[in-house]
Amino acid sequence: MFLVISATVGYSQKDEILYMGLQLLNNAGGSVLVPFGLLAMFVVTLHELGHAFTLKQYGGIVPEIGLLIMMFMPAAYTNTTDSYCLVKRYQRILVIAAGVIVQFTIAAIALLLWNWSNPSSWLHTASYLLMTAALFTVALNLNPLARFDGLSNAMDSWGSGNIGTGWNWNDSR
Repeated sequence: MFLVISATVGYSQKDEILYMGLQLLNNAGGSVLVPFGLLAMFVVTLHELGHAFTLKQYGGIVPEIGLLIMMFMPAAYTNTTDSYCLVKRYQRILVIAAGVIVQFTIAAIALLLWNWSNPSSWLHTASYLLMTAALFTVALNLNPLARFDGLSNAMDSWGSGNIGTGWNWNDSR
């Protein structure tokens, strides 16, 4: 419910949100990219922890969590291949969805902070950057053309329902 209310509030304020972004780019220029990038890395780290904790909640094993370079930036990753051993389909889907749910939750909290903070404070700017970083990383993760949390992983989970026989890009069926 919190995410639905936040999305509604955010959509109703889309003009102010866009205006703030234009103002920030005009005033700060390219220097805003460093804090934005750091916040995006923070959001991705929490996203990956969302996958890991959800898999552990359902009794799965997380053999590896680490860092890699993705799109010229350091990024966290979590090995969740054990989710294929989960018998219940909804558990496999929740393991995949957990990361994006974490990102939407971060964006919603940042939207609240942005609305409640003084427009001339550092918190106002920081919460705006956190909100946009979270939504930017959601857009990257849900890209169906990349092998993140988008179409290919969803199809693996929503495959035939038998363990290990999920949908495959090379499947000729």
